[in-house]
Amino acid sequence: MKHPWKSLILHIDMDAFFASVEQARNPELRNKAVVVLSNKYSQTAIAASYQAKALGVVVGKPIPNATNLSLVIADHTHYSTVSKIIMDVLQTFSPHLQPYSIDEAFLDISGMEHIYQNEIDIIQRIQKHIKDQVGITCSIGVAENTALAKVASKVNKPSGHFIIPPGTGAQYLHDKPISILCGIGKKTQRFLNQYGVMNCGDIRKIPISVLSNRWGEIGRQIWHMCLGDGATTLNTKPKLPKSMGHCRHIVPTHYNASELKKAFDTLNLKLCHRLQEHQLFSKRITLVIYTRTQKIKTYFNISAGTHNPETVEQEYQRYLLSLSWPLNVIRIGIYATKLCLSQQVDWLDQTSDAKMKVYHDIKQRFGNNAILHANELSFTA
Repeated sequence: MKHPWKSLILHIDMDAFFASVEQARNPELRNKAVVVLSNKYSQTAIAASYQAKALGVVVGKPIPNATNLSLVIADHTHYSTVSKIIMDVLQTFSPHLQPYSIDEAFLDISGMEHIYQNEIDIIQRIQKHIKDQVGITCSIGVAENTALAKVASKVNKPSGHFIIPPGTGAQYLHDKPISILCGIGKKTQRFLNQYGVMNCGDIRKIPISVLSNRWGEIGRQIWHMCLGDGATTLNTKPKLPKSMGHCRHIVPTHYNASELKKAFDTLNLKLCHRLQEHQLFSKRITLVIYTRTQKIKTYFNISAGTHNPETVEQEYQRYLLSLSWPLNVIRIGIYATKLCLSQQVDWLDQTSDAKMKVYHDIKQRFGNNAILHANELSFTA
């Protein structure tokens, strides 16, 4: 190896993942401007190919009026399957793998440098194996820690790579805007800007104690990241998600409480089924209703934690009845937060838990479609 690495961390980031997966499985979409939507009622892009981005499509925003866009409905089950294949491929290069999201991961190959000719050899092998297995490209960043590797993987997208040699992180970041670092959003930027911190090298203008007092350990990490420091070992334990949720654009029209409840029932079942699959319980459920003129949001705390759709349904049913109807609704969402791996057992809920065990056992044995809620026949995108 050209550079003496004490630790050698790779960040592998798929290129336009959802859209690329759609292009890979449908030859008619190859080299087309592909836009992925959450469902047939949505007009907001959740993913876009590079060809679509070149036409002005921005992820998270309404799609422009362009006739040459290929619109595709998201298939999250398929995306998860492809992601699993990619993670399996990466583990053939090193057992030290930290999945970071559905389409990115860190790989630690420290101590295995002798297997490869150089850093480019490692990069090309990984890119080829992923391309061969799932037909999509990725970009790879190489550095001595996770913070720098993540920065490096964004430099030459798509299908590119970038290497930040050991000992050069602070120099590379010095005149780069602080926004390129993972975890620094607009609020954090505004706070740092007040102290004259615009670029990473400006971080020395502010004492680390100011950031520590503001954000605790995270503040200290931000200060060190700006100077090119970061984690050199990976957390290979499965990461507990911070939240789970589903949102859906529905037929835009005026709804009453019972009609909108049917739409929420469908999302509630999907959400609770996902929680059960991951053996998670939620202590807070958030409900969001979008009309043409406003966003209505509320949440319910469930102290014992739940993944029982009946428990969740009781909460939002009461809330929906309290609103002023009709409402011209265009989109709804339901989200589970404050997730935990165990539940405080409520003896009064034993019967309901028993029903849910039977429900879950049947689905495990005979498949997800073995039991269908009547409401799942409506509002299907």
